Amino acid sequence: MVKLPWLIGVYRSFWLTNPFRIAILAFATGFLPFAVAVQYSSIGDVVYYMPKDATVVCDQAAIAAGSCIAKQVGYLHALNWWPTFLLLMPFGLFFAFESVQNTEAAIGQMQASRMFARRDWSGPIADLGPVLGRIWRTFFYIGLPVFLTIIAVMVKDWWCVVYWPLRLDVALGDVIGSSVREALVPAHLMEQLRASGCAMPNAHENDWSVSATFGSIANLAPLAPGYTKPSLLFTQIFSAYNYALMAFWTGVLIAYFGYVLALTIIVYDLDHGRYDFQLVLNLNSADQRKRRGFELLETVFRPCVLVTIFAFMMAFFMRIQNVFLRNTEYPTIYNLLFVDIPDTFGKFTGFGLVSLLELLWDLQKSLQKFLDFGQFADPQSLLGAPAILIVLGLVTAALGHILRTAAMGAQARVQAALAARDGARKVAAYYQLTEEETTARAGDVQWWPLSWPELRYALRLMISGIFCFVFYRVAFIWMGFVAYRSIQGRWRERA
Repeated sequence: MVKLPWLIGVYRSFWLTNPFRIAILAFATGFLPFAVAVQYSSIGDVVYYMPKDATVVCDQAAIAAGSCIAKQVGYLHALNWWPTFLLLMPFGLFFAFESVQNTEAAIGQMQASRMFARRDWSGPIADLGPVLGRIWRTFFYIGLPVFLTIIAVMVKDWWCVVYWPLRLDVALGDVIGSSVREALVPAHLMEQLRASGCAMPNAHENDWSVSATFGSIANLAPLAPGYTKPSLLFTQIFSAYNYALMAFWTGVLIAYFGYVLALTIIVYDLDHGRYDFQLVLNLNSADQRKRRGFELLETVFRPCVLVTIFAFMMAFFMRIQNVFLRNTEYPTIYNLLFVDIPDTFGKFTGFGLVSLLELLWDLQKSLQKFLDFGQFADPQSLLGAPAILIVLGLVTAALGHILRTAAMGAQARVQAALAARDGARKVAAYYQLTEEETTARAGDVQWWPLSWPELRYALRLMISGIFCFVFYRVAFIWMGFVAYRSIQGRWRERA
């Protein structure tokens, strides 16, 4: 390894931290607010009255008339917070750090397998330090800006969505853009909000992070009977801690995709001859799939696929939480997710044509409701889609290029050398095989180095994941299918 600038060295040391320690630290820091919400505060279970229409104010008459819905927004019911902290984030970080740390070991094994050859085939190269150094420098220059950008976005979100409502002690969800409800807020408070740049329509949502403001202004997000709102000071501290935690760990996780991009750039340069050596096959590999040495990269990119799956799940939970907070039909997030389609079949009481048509009509309406086509009328509900599509596209492009194109290029270089004058003898000597064995093995190569997922399955996984991200209720089917195929893939390997 070449000497790196001290800041890049610190960055590298962080990413070489034991993955188990990172996962345990992420779990422990996420368990603290969960335990507080369960044992010591009412912030975990908060219900307020949400108006169903822009012209409604939730006074006693509107509540009695059913014009307001009792909305469960406690921390313990926010699927995008504590499940992410306790399950998804620790696993995602574990596989991200494992992938990064396996890279140097995999490259070392490839070097020992003579997969980095001099251009004249006189022998393998002895030093890959400059290549590893460039990987870390590129990762630093991509990953650090990504990390800081995530921090900045989360701070801005907290500043507008949490800090200002708590500072003004006003539940701003469903207020901006509704003249009826804006009239309930003192004018000087609205002026402060506009001066801060946070008076934006659809920017504010009433959830646990601002639950201390529920009912502070009469008829504005009144608290449901039987529930206690937490103190203002506690909510400020609790919300700031959760947002800071989410910002840091999300920044680290998304920065990992910068590592994937950095590795893609380096291998692209290597594959296009921008170094004084060449990447070739390992024709002496004992791999039964005939991946000819590229199976060594599986320890790097299988965790990458798993990180992508966990990142999708986090984005999915964030998406459905945002949909739920704006929805005026379902009181809990569980009602939103599990629309009871089987009830439709209970209406089928006969075998006549009329009964059948009624069944099909009810089923069509239930499916339309289940897929939530109405979401497309609200662009806010799909704001997270570009981010997850970019991440999935980046990983797919990196996998497609590194794992398949690099293997194809290595095979092409070996075959080109075999076809050149006196090349077959040099290549055979390099591999310590006969010319016939060298030619036969070089022509029998599987270009996709992963045993799971296979190339076609990986593409289907991505496409179905995007579909499920948009039609969020289908995602549970997708998750179950991924889990089943993952287990099935493990069984096949052991068999």
